[in-house]
Amino acid sequence: MFFLGLAFFTAAIFVHAQEASDAVQTRRSRLQQELGSLEQQIAGFDILITKKQSEAASLERDIDIIDAEIDRSKLEIRRRNLAITELAVSIDQKSYTIQEMSGTIDRERASLAEALRKLREYDNVSLVEILLGYKDLSDFFVEVDAIDSLQVAVQTSFDNLRADIVRTTEARENLQGEKQEQTELRALQEIEKRQQEAKEAEKQGFLKVTRGEEQNYRQHADTRRARAAAIRSELFLLQGSPAIPFEEALRHAEFASSETGVRAAFILGIIAQESELGRNIGQCNLPTDPPIYKWQSVMKPSRD
Repeated sequence: MFFLGLAFFTAAIFVHAQEASDAVQTRRSRLQQELGSLEQQIAGFDILITKKQSEAASLERDIDIIDAEIDRSKLEIRRRNLAITELAVSIDQKSYTIQEMSGTIDRERASLAEALRKLREYDNVSLVEILLGYKDLSDFFVEVDAIDSLQVAVQTSFDNLRADIVRTTEARENLQGEKQEQTELRALQEIEKRQQEAKEAEKQGFLKVTRGEEQNYRQHADTRRARAAAIRSELFLLQGSPAIPFEEALRHAEFASSETGVRAAFILGIIAQESELGRNIGQCNLPTDPPIYKWQSVMKPSRD
């Protein structure tokens, strides 16, 4: 009867061990399949990340070029503003000069009119009457010469001033034309600068989206890497060790669980953590320590 019970107990253990081994193999196979899928996904995400990094680098180069163009446009606009200011000052100076010349012409015209009036007075008087008006004949000729000289001088001055006004007016008009041209060029550069700024804003938007996509892919890849690392750890555990196969360690853990009430997974975790399934046993002693102090050299009560 005893042997019959022992046979049934042994058979039960064998069946349980076989079931545990099959479960381990099934679990290992599923984990390996999942790991292969994760590694493919990670490789795909790495390709996408590299692509997005390349796109981001290209966008950043484009943005740098646009920034340089915007800076150049700003400097050119400042230069044109200075040129327009200088032209405005020159135009004001020309206008003031023309006003002064106009005043001089008015005065010269008044002088010429006075001289002409005197000449007309002489024209209305006979030569005899003119001569009788002077005590000395020489005074008469001096007066006539003075009037003639005044008339010639006033006419010459008038002609010169009129020519100067024409030249100054032409110069002012040329300056106004140049100012208008500079103003139009400045307006065009303002438009170009705004277009460049809009293009930069668009590139910045694309860059932000690209960086966001890269970060999203990176998060997906990191999540899968973490899962893959966990699977590798579990596969490493399921492979067991040269000292004890995982199936045997599982049987021992389940037996201890049935005797103590502690969960088998917890016991198995302790075995794996502390001894790597029996591989790391008796290796914590220092060769130079006396036998009585071996455990004190490597174990700390506060930790172990």
